[in-house]
Amino acid sequence: GAARPLVVLLDRADDLAAPLRHAETYQALVDDVLDHRGGRATFVDNDASRTVDLRVDEDAFYAQHAARSFPDVIDASADALAQLRARENALRARGGGEADGLAETVGELPRLLERKKRLELHTAVLGAVMKQVVAREVPRYAEAEEPRAAAADVEGLLGEGAKGTVDDKLRLLGVAGLQGGLDDDAFAALAAAAGCAEGPDR
Repeated sequence: GAARPLVVLLDRADDLAAPLRHAETYQALVDDVLDHRGGRATFVDNDASRTVDLRVDEDAFYAQHAARSFPDVIDASADALAQLRARENALRARGGGEADGLAETVGELPRLLERKKRLELHTAVLGAVMKQVVAREVPRYAEAEEPRAAAADVEGLLGEGAKGTVDDKLRLLGVAGLQGGLDDDAFAALAAAAGCAEGPDR
């Protein structure tokens, strides 16, 4: 059947550009650059497709770091993995000793190995995100979406030879238009640089 019309009411106080901006948090980048649906992220790892569950209610590391900046999460992951490996080595070295030490090792080692496995999954996810961030030059888009960004920076990213997907360029164009400060001629020039057809309404 025919689609029913949709009416969207927006408050002028809303920042309409915010949902278009390229965010730099772990969770936002996972959603932006990987195939992420229903709490599951799919990506290519060592030439094979891999799917992992990423839910803040089931994953302690993700819950703690989802809203942190991506570089901070990379550091936190490396630190946490190093601490777990050191603890694992200490437990294994002590495993054959006294009965109390053996009981502690038997009780703690499986939990430790499970946490280590989870962190190694995050290491793979972080690597896949990083590849896409570099390939698409996401930090440059995030900088160009700032209100203080120079028009030349925006135009440079919208050009044909610039890295980034069509979605990246359209989002940047949308942010530039919504933030104001562009007259019709300037917006038309940016739209042309992005390869968008200029219509009567922007």
